Amino acid sequence: ASNQTHKNSQIICLESPKISSSIKFLAFMETIRHLIEEKPVVIFSRSSCCISYSMIQLIRSYGANPSVYELDQLPNGSEIDKALQKLGCEPTVPTVFIEKKTSWWG
Repeated sequence: ASNQTHKNSQIICLESPKISSSIKFLAFMETIRHLIEEKPVVIFSRSSCCISYSMIQLIRSYGANPSVYELDQLPNGSEIDKALQKLGCEPTVPTVFIEKKTSWWG
């Protein structure tokens, strides 16, 4: 009986990272949703991406004041990047949300 209990606890331990990963992913999807609801224009970018820089400058030239999130400078940027991929944004930067609708260029 103790072997079966041990096997069951191993199964739980092996499955826990999957559950934890799914919860984290949902949390980052919720983070993205929250960020795009706060401002009318949101851009996910990388500080080294020249296309992102050009997109930010273009949007600013029309008088918009976008909220810019540099994924390479955020502590959880790689997780947000993965969540953007799951949303279908490929490549993930620049991803621009205008009034909660997305467009991306690459």
